[in-house]
Amino acid sequence: MTEKIRNILRDLERLDASEKQEVFDRLKGTCISHPLEREWGTSAEVILDAIAQSTDLTQRGVKGVIADRAFHRLVVPQLEQSRWVSDPIEGDMPFDADLTRDGARTTVQVKMQRRTRGEPLERLASGEAHWVVEVQRTRSGQSSDGTSTRPYAFGSFDILAVNLYASSGDWSHFVYTVANWLLPRPKEPDLIAVMQPVSQKPSEFWTRDFDEAVAWLRSGDMRRLPEFERARRKPNARQARLL
Repeated sequence: MTEKIRNILRDLERLDASEKQEVFDRLKGTCISHPLEREWGTSAEVILDAIAQSTDLTQRGVKGVIADRAFHRLVVPQLEQSRWVSDPIEGDMPFDADLTRDGARTTVQVKMQRRTRGEPLERLASGEAHWVVEVQRTRSGQSSDGTSTRPYAFGSFDILAVNLYASSGDWSHFVYTVANWLLPRPKEPDLIAVMQPVSQKPSEFWTRDFDEAVAWLRSGDMRRLPEFERARRKPNARQARLL
């Protein structure tokens, strides 16, 4: 760093918040901070404004992409320090990360914790409140035989990583479980059910330690996540009078 730059930085530190914003606004008009701004021919502010004005469905999709990037930029570098190697993914695969250590491959699907009305979605399972994650492809489509391509089949990936930003406010907060432990669809047991319960604290099914989840996977132990409890219907007016 040159002496000129150091002097400028010292001067910047003396500015108040409004003055710093004025300098920032002037600079951002002459600097491109991300290649996407150049590719799309617009500024980051316009892109963010567009997302802010979009529908809840669109924003959910964007947050899902952020969760995927958070895994690769915040989690994978830590895993690489313990000999994990992240391999590139080519084509449209049913997993978001392809990791190898000591010759053993582990594929990971990254999903975002569900929210409803701006709050983390909760449902009961085994008498305890659980978070909820939706496990299906974002885009709908049909195979050559007319079946939907949105569901994941068991065996499509090894580990499910769920980002809990919705409840923790922390994009680095992930929990993991073994994909084969997920709930199946009642009428299609080879397919993974859409909604899955996520423990709100470490349990025999969910862990914050990726290596522990991989150890569960390698052990061959077979468990099944607890099923959601059915919501009780509120009594109608006539039933209420009889209570």
